[in-house]
Amino acid sequence: MAVTKTELKSSFLKDIEESEEYKANVQSIQDWLTGQTQLAQQQYRQTAQTAATQVSYDISGAYANYLKQQRNIASQGQLETGYKEELGDILKSQYGSVYQQARATQAENVASAAETYAKNVSQYSKEASEAAQSYYESAIKDAEIQANIYKAAEEYAGFTEDSQYPLY
Repeated sequence: MAVTKTELKSSFLKDIEESEEYKANVQSIQDWLTGQTQLAQQQYRQTAQTAATQVSYDISGAYANYLKQQRNIASQGQLETGYKEELGDILKSQYGSVYQQARATQAENVASAAETYAKNVSQYSKEASEAAQSYYESAIKDAEIQANIYKAAEEYAGFTEDSQYPLY
């Protein structure tokens, strides 16, 4: 029984997929995707760390300023106690505002970094998938060509579907 062109194509495709070259191409796509994903993670972590460092700096500076002004108020002997408390409450409120703003900025920066990370990883995954699909489609075309050549050679040699011997 003669092998059909579809069976030949399937067999050649399997051979191509098992070849070292094909495996190396697929592995290179996976390696590229892993590298790009790790780079995106590193960029995210760096942005998050920078945001945390900046917020820590901003809050520390605001707190140091708050304490300095509290000491200045406390050292003012001529001010009434109620007025000192009112100024202290204002300073505390100002510090709280700076603290909240710093934390909000940090949250915005980290959220933006997370969004960029997700967008990049999605794009990298899409590119890797397209490359893998391209390799696979190329393998299918190669298998089709090999099957066509095989069948053409078989016909040229004079084989029939019922015979394994030439018809001359």
